[in-house]
Amino acid sequence: MDLDPIRQAMLSLQASNQVSLASIASQIKGGSAITENTAQYASYYSAAYSALDSKLPHFIDTLKVQNNPEAAVTIVQPLFVGGKIIAGSRAGKADRKAAEAELQKTQNEIIQETINYWLAVVVTRDVVSVRKEVLDGMLQHQKNAERYLAEGLISRYHLLRAQVAVSEARRNLIDAQSQNEIAILALRKNLNYSDSLDFTVIDSLVYIPIKDSVNVFLTSSENEQPIYELIDQKSMLARQKVAAQTSALMPQIAAFGRYEIFQKYLSALEPNWIVGVTASMDLFSGLRNVNNLQAAKHLVKEVDEMKSGVHHDISLLINKIYKEMRAAEERYLQLENDIKLSDENYRQAQKRFESGYGTSLEVIDAQLVREKDRIDRLLSLLDYYRSLNGLNTASGKAEQTVTFLKIKE
Repeated sequence: MDLDPIRQAMLSLQASNQVSLASIASQIKGGSAITENTAQYASYYSAAYSALDSKLPHFIDTLKVQNNPEAAVTIVQPLFVGGKIIAGSRAGKADRKAAEAELQKTQNEIIQETINYWLAVVVTRDVVSVRKEVLDGMLQHQKNAERYLAEGLISRYHLLRAQVAVSEARRNLIDAQSQNEIAILALRKNLNYSDSLDFTVIDSLVYIPIKDSVNVFLTSSENEQPIYELIDQKSMLARQKVAAQTSALMPQIAAFGRYEIFQKYLSALEPNWIVGVTASMDLFSGLRNVNNLQAAKHLVKEVDEMKSGVHHDISLLINKIYKEMRAAEERYLQLENDIKLSDENYRQAQKRFESGYGTSLEVIDAQLVREKDRIDRLLSLLDYYRSLNGLNTASGKAEQTVTFLKIKE
């Protein structure tokens, strides 16, 4: 800050006053007056100006240095923000609970998928056993046909038919073994087992009756289904978004404090510390805040409608799967009698063939019917437990399927 022009004006004025005083003094002593524009006036003026200039400092001072460090500690404490802070806290809790519900939902889906893979391995392995047994029976029938042909008891057609049946049974066995290997690979991948790890499934499936009604699963879904909790928390998030958007239409009030650390570098106009209260409010935002508030309210309605739809869908799903489970159970129980009849039919067809009253085709057909009934029974048991697995998953308790399958009767 340079105020030297003021200093120079003061020096000039004061030097003129000194010359005027000297002129008055000269006249009092009987001398002549010192007038302007004379050498004597210039001499007196120069001497007075020089004397004053040496005594009066220059009017130049540094208000603030150009290059200086600056650091300060600032604290802001909101006093009123229209409920935004509370809404943010509630939204954070809802977000955490939604993540936990999402985790539970994912765990249930993984359990369901793993159990289905395991069921496929067990059933396809049992199907392989049935196919092997049928192939052995067909091979034995072929040997009998060859012997009876050599003895002249049957025609070559019966032997050819037996050979075709053996070839078909062998192809069926290869297909069943391939399906079992694929099921094992799928289960191994699901469990994240390496190919080098020895992996063998030794479990077996037995029929265990389920006495629970469909209402048990429906009630469980209302209390345990994680998707309901997930939607509830999404609804809470939507409502807190409404509160946050509402706060944008209200004034924002906060207390603040600021303390300067490098105070020696401050100018005379800058304080060492400041405390105060600030308030702000948007007077016009082009209706942006109002539109955001309306969008948030519509989101709440959308989530509520979604919850109603999900309740309906899960209820429909549980009823559908439950009916499928009971249908599979009925097929399984009915096939028990069918297997007994097909076994007896196969035994009698063999006896007739051995005694010369039956044909090779009758034996083969009886064996195929017997094979079909046994495989259908295995597949019915697979459908039965897959439906149970789906019911437990839909009701929010996928792990109960594991507990149930541990029961042996």
